[in-house]
Amino acid sequence: LREELAKRNLAAFIVPSQDPHFSEYVAACFARRGWISNFTGSAGTVVVTAKEALLWTDGRYFVQAEDELTEEWTLMRSGTKDVPDVKKWLKTLESGSVVGIDPNVHSVSEARALRAALSEVGCSLTSVSENLVDAVWKERPAFPKTPLRVHDIKYAGKTVADKLMDIRKTMADNGVQYLVVSSLDDVMWLCNVRGGDAPCNPVTLSYVLVGENDATFYVDVDKVTPEVKAHL
Repeated sequence: LREELAKRNLAAFIVPSQDPHFSEYVAACFARRGWISNFTGSAGTVVVTAKEALLWTDGRYFVQAEDELTEEWTLMRSGTKDVPDVKKWLKTLESGSVVGIDPNVHSVSEARALRAALSEVGCSLTSVSENLVDAVWKERPAFPKTPLRVHDIKYAGKTVADKLMDIRKTMADNGVQYLVVSSLDDVMWLCNVRGGDAPCNPVTLSYVLVGENDATFYVDVDKVTPEVKAHL
């Protein structure tokens, strides 16, 4: 990973826990923070520099992190006295340093906050076109192929058509022509389907785009069984 930093003239790279859908529990192919650090807790953030490797996590995971991290790592116990958060720690970098992020796994507001903090000390934030962990993760798991299944109406409560009608009413009230649904539990709820791409959660990697008169479900078609296709 440090070789990849050097190639791009980056002083540091940030590896959060979430996937592009901001899930807490992620598919194996998105467990980048877990792979690079060996820390398997559900929450945490990694920062790697040319000389340091740090993991921030909260009090639920201090004992676990101590067990799983090797001596190359520094455990940053979030919420404890004299432990700065990621933004404050990054402000200790040398002026002129460039910090890299994968824009697919950071929110706009988070990126803006990071950029503002870094600018205070003459540093900057940049997006990378390829996640640097992926560049060195030679045996990265493939994207999951677990089939979708229909979530019966007796559990769902409303049909997909009724849910779309309710959403479009709210869209109209707010002057919105399109709604992007990216949170996986929201997608599953809206489409009345369930999957198996992430541990502990019956979700599938997917998106929905709701328009005033149409709706599009973006998903790996190999997961769409005849039953699910007829349902949708």
